[in-house]
Amino acid sequence: MFNEVNGLTVLVEDETELVWDEVEVDMPYKYDPYPFQQKAWDAKKEGMKNFIFVWHRRAGKDKTLWNMFVSFIVDEWETPGLYLYCLPTAASAKLAVWQNSDLDGFRLLDHIPKELVDRKLENEMTVHLTNGSIIKLVGSDNYDRLVGSNPRGVVFSEYSVGNPLGWEFLKPAIKRGGGWALFPYTPRAKNHGWELIEGAKRLNAHRLSKGLKPEWFIQIETVETTTDHNGNRLYDDNYIEEERLLGMSEDMIQQEYYCSFDAAITGAIYGEQIRKVNSEERVTFIPIEPNLPVYVSADIGRSDAACWWFIQFKGEQIRFVHYYENTLKDTEHFINYIDEFKQTNNVRIDTVILPHDAKHKTMNAPISVEAKFKKAGYKVAIASPPAKVSREEGIQQVRALFCHFWFNEQTTKLGYQALTSYIRRYDELTKVFSKEPKHDWASNGSDAMRMFAVWYREDKPQHQRKAPVRRKAQRKVNW
Repeated sequence: MFNEVNGLTVLVEDETELVWDEVEVDMPYKYDPYPFQQKAWDAKKEGMKNFIFVWHRRAGKDKTLWNMFVSFIVDEWETPGLYLYCLPTAASAKLAVWQNSDLDGFRLLDHIPKELVDRKLENEMTVHLTNGSIIKLVGSDNYDRLVGSNPRGVVFSEYSVGNPLGWEFLKPAIKRGGGWALFPYTPRAKNHGWELIEGAKRLNAHRLSKGLKPEWFIQIETVETTTDHNGNRLYDDNYIEEERLLGMSEDMIQQEYYCSFDAAITGAIYGEQIRKVNSEERVTFIPIEPNLPVYVSADIGRSDAACWWFIQFKGEQIRFVHYYENTLKDTEHFINYIDEFKQTNNVRIDTVILPHDAKHKTMNAPISVEAKFKKAGYKVAIASPPAKVSREEGIQQVRALFCHFWFNEQTTKLGYQALTSYIRRYDELTKVFSKEPKHDWASNGSDAMRMFAVWYREDKPQHQRKAPVRRKAQRKVNW
């Protein structure tokens, strides 16, 4: 039969015959937004296409955004397209959306009217709609797979803890196609989430100064401003006090419930060091100096991003002049990239620092990464393996060197964001951080930094080694 959904005529097959059914399904479907959530829907009706939702934890971000996501798709029903719902990882997309149900057991996916669904592919987390449109849930950690996909609309859920390159890769396609983008998240200090909202504010102010409408809807909602349909706060002061008594730190409370960008990222491994670098303004413009050799330090994850820091030494300063990362690329790609960097900047590459597994060979790769770099003419140093220098020891070595670190503001931006966002795993039950770092997009660039610190401690460049202090022997005097 044909069902009318929000003004759409949809074909639905009956077992016996095709009939017309004039049933209308309102959008959003089976979702009644709270007053603070309704503000975004009002902005959508006015034509807004870019949204930033900085909401406290458990404020219903994904339920609200999934419904808005589906509503946008229905608005464009006559023009089928690809739509992406991104979370930091594919695993989190599966848990937070694909398998998620509310307290009443209603699945998030069921907010898509069944009349619009052609089929669902569980293994691919993909929904095919009857008009030919495709909804796909993905992880922004594998951003390289998103390139060339040309989506009409995208959601970056928990944007502040996802890889910012996902949006950078998709932004041109969204803008070129007149698409829309939604960013729901809770703050993580002044990382890329803060940069996004500040940039949106600047753009809105600029447009208003020209007499134009703002392009971004920006909404910050804390536990003091979110209420239900009866005007009751979702989480009152008693709830927050209980969290304190159960051991939640004040920084985490300010971050998670009061949406503070000024609170330290709880569990940040290099939090104190990053604060000092920022206060001393050591993130700035740093020129690449052709007369100084360049050292390259890498983490070469097989399925994760491979990350590369480009370093020069000047006096006591350790200067990070460039950063590069990419996923699903072979060794030759990175050798070519370093070759091009060398030629473009007219510099000499002194040493390429690789992790211990660069020595390994496999059936699919009978020539090791180390051997390939040596064949390309590069001097290679292998950082000590975890069995000799543990991950925690490597982290401590990075911390010890941080007082010498300087970062190029533009060319190492993503790497610096990774160091800022590098945190330890948190156990919600015990309210305790693990000693182990959380494995996410930020750990890749941070591991590449750790490889550098481990190498530097054991095999620092000759000119960085302090000459031994020679003291005159004192003559022994007998009284």
